[in-house]
Amino acid sequence: MRYKLLFLVFLSISFQSYGFQSSPRLSKIRLSDGSTLKVNILSIDADHNVTVAVIDSLSITIPAEKVFKTKAPGYVRYNYQPTSNVIYGTASFGLMFGRSNEFSGLRAGVAMNANVGYQLSDLVGVGLGAGAEFVNELILAPLYVRFDGVMNKRRVAPMYNLDIGGSFAWHQDNGFDDFNDVKGGWFLRPGIGLIFHNLNSSLYFKLSYQIQSITYTSSDNWLWRQDPTYERKEERLMRNLNYTFGIRF
Repeated sequence: MRYKLLFLVFLSISFQSYGFQSSPRLSKIRLSDGSTLKVNILSIDADHNVTVAVIDSLSITIPAEKVFKTKAPGYVRYNYQPTSNVIYGTASFGLMFGRSNEFSGLRAGVAMNANVGYQLSDLVGVGLGAGAEFVNELILAPLYVRFDGVMNKRRVAPMYNLDIGGSFAWHQDNGFDDFNDVKGGWFLRPGIGLIFHNLNSSLYFKLSYQIQSITYTSSDNWLWRQDPTYERKEERLMRNLNYTFGIRF
């Protein structure tokens, strides 16, 4: 009986050892082209290049820029790589809140923007953008140059942008305004946010501060001033906080 028990223990240990050696626990690597590999990872160096076993003693090293996601036991890493010298686009929708001066009430509106950019480096891109903004009685159509970038190569990363340009403006007459016409002017819009990377596109949430120049024109034609040619112009700076949701592709 004792010899039989020892034989069974030996057989069990031998079977487990054989199974472990012939079927190692595989890891998943998702490449930047969308394909997925199930491999035995041998090592990951400081630059995040991944060395995997092929057959027997053969191995290959996959460069970090070709790897989007590495998932191994106790290890998960996203390796987003903004590629230089490529064209990218963004589209966004946002809410705007602010005031034009100390005498006006709260302004609230919505904004839609789209831009096309060129990636100069991992941290800097430059592009052109256009949008449509509806703020109380105003309709604005901004045209701008955008500088933007992503601060690191993780799955969730901080991002920034700086928009510089000008806007066309139209006035929706509601019968209560004391001005006859509006004209748009220059605007400045810096912003910061978080971007959530995926393989083919990325989502982002952003908070930006917008300064918009607007010129109001009124006739100021009161009973004691019957001069139809008299006009009064007032330049105001609209200061808005923008909460934006967008997609980058």
